[in-house]
Parts: sequence; structure tokens; C-alpha cells
Amino acid sequence: MVLADAAERHPSEPDYGGTEQATKCAVCDKHEIHGDVFVCCDDCELNSSGMTLNTKLADLDFADDIAALADRTQDLQPLVEDIGSSAGSIGLTISAQKTKNMLVGTHPPPTSVIIDNNEVEVVENFTLIGSSMNDRGDMDKELDCRLGKASAAFNQLGKLWSSKKLSLGTKLRFYNSNVLSTLLYGCETWHMKSSQEKKLDVFDNKCLRKILGIRWDDFIPNTEVRARTSQKPVSVTIRKQRLSCLGHVMRLSPDRLAYQVMHWAPRGKRRRGRPRMNYRHTIERDLQTAN
Repeated sequence: MVLADAAERHPSEPDYGGTEQATKCAVCDKHEIHGDVFVCCDDCELNSSGMTLNTKLADLDFADDIAALADRTQDLQPLVEDIGSSAGSIGLTISAQKTKNMLVGTHPPPTSVIIDNNEVEVVENFTLIGSSMNDRGDMDKELDCRLGKASAAFNQLGKLWSSKKLSLGTKLRFYNSNVLSTLLYGCETWHMKSSQEKKLDVFDNKCLRKILGIRWDDFIPNTEVRARTSQKPVSVTIRKQRLSCLGHVMRLSPDRLAYQVMHWAPRGKRRRGRPRMNYRHTIERDLQTAN
């Protein structure tokens, strides 16, 4: 169960400004909350093959945006109440309008979550910190969103691509900084299938042909387009950034959660059929490709 919510300051509460207010986390009663940033974590115990985790990640925090995590639907309401109680002690409230409830995977129907006598809406898709998530755990929605935003950014610079006064190098710098940066936002954590990588490469080839002024009936292969622009395929750039991120994670100390997750394997049995592509499978494929 995943719940993403935003905290807001109550109008009747004082604004503490730059003073540092710290209270104990109501979830674990160990960590402290400073200002508007919650640093909570952990309850329960997870066992994994080859590694035992004595703590469990209960929430993901970014400034005043919190994603509360629970294995069982009935555990989510007490968790939300604890977070709301801790927020109220420093002058914050949970916004019921911004809060959404999303059930990931195959589970029984979600239990209703109530905030200020308002039932939280159950959604299949949700956008958190610029990234789209869905209850299936795949990348289709996120990639469509990235392609749409990158296409909009490319079309807004249409006059620049057709300009005769700018050199090709200048146009490519605009393309890398405005279009590719939008397309590849958060790509270090993407788990992708080969068909999805090809989809991104097709978009990249289309944009480069537009920049070079190549028509569809010029019959110029993609290899020639890459040679003229000296641009690597998007799939190669994603693979490089993903492996770079992996290197940073693997150099962390073993007591860090990010390091432990890379060595953890879930318990239980999966459903019959071909397993879904996940982040670990994607990393293994990247390592094989990079030899």
C-alpha cells in the first residue's frame, strides 16, 4: 500500500521561521523531526536471502511530501494518524485533497483511509516529485509522460531548429540541455524493456533528423545521423547513468538502506508466467551489455 500526501501549515499555528523545532517521530519513537522535514522510518523485520534487515522502510520523504508505505491495508490508517499527530505538534496538517491512496500489486480491495472525516481517493496513477507511478509497477505511464514533455519542449524551440544563423553545435547544446534533460529526468531508476528503449531511441532519431533538416524521403540511415551529430543513442545514455548511480549505491556503507535493498530478495512465491522486468534485471542486463 502506498499513500502519497502533502503537509500544510495550519493557519492558526505560529510560523517558526528559521528556528529549529524537533520532536520524536510517532512512527518509531527514535528519530526526530526537524522543521518541515520528517525523518521517520522503521518498524517490523524483513528477512531476505543472504541478508537480514532489522528495519523496514515505512515512508519516503522529500521536504513536506511524504509517501507512507504499508504491507497491509489495515496498517495504513494508524500510520497516517501517527504522521498527522507528529505534524500537528510543529504546526502542520495533512492535506486531504492532495493525499491519494494507491494499492500496488495483487491484494484485497484497499481499506478506506480517513483524514479529517474525508475519505482519501483511491487512484491507479499518481505523480510524485515529477515521476509517474501506477499500481502495476511498470514504466509505460512514466515513459509516455516523459516523451510528451520532451516533445513539447522540442516543439517550443521549432524556430531555433530551422534557424540558418545558428551552428549545428549550438543547436545540439540546446537540444541536450532543454529536451534530453526533460526526457531523461529520473532515468537512473528506470527498469525498462528493450521495446521501451527502442521507443526512446526512435524519438531521439526523429528530433536529430529535424535539427539536421533531413526529410523522410532523403533515405539517410540513422548511422549517418549519429555520425553527423556525434550523439549517442538515448538508450546508451540511460544505461550509463544507471550504472553510474549503481556505483554510488554499491560504495555506500552496508548499514545504509539503499545498499541493503540491492542485496535483498522478497519472500514468497510469484505468480506463474514470465517474471516482470524489474530494476535488478535491468542492471544485470546493463552489466552484460557493458561487458
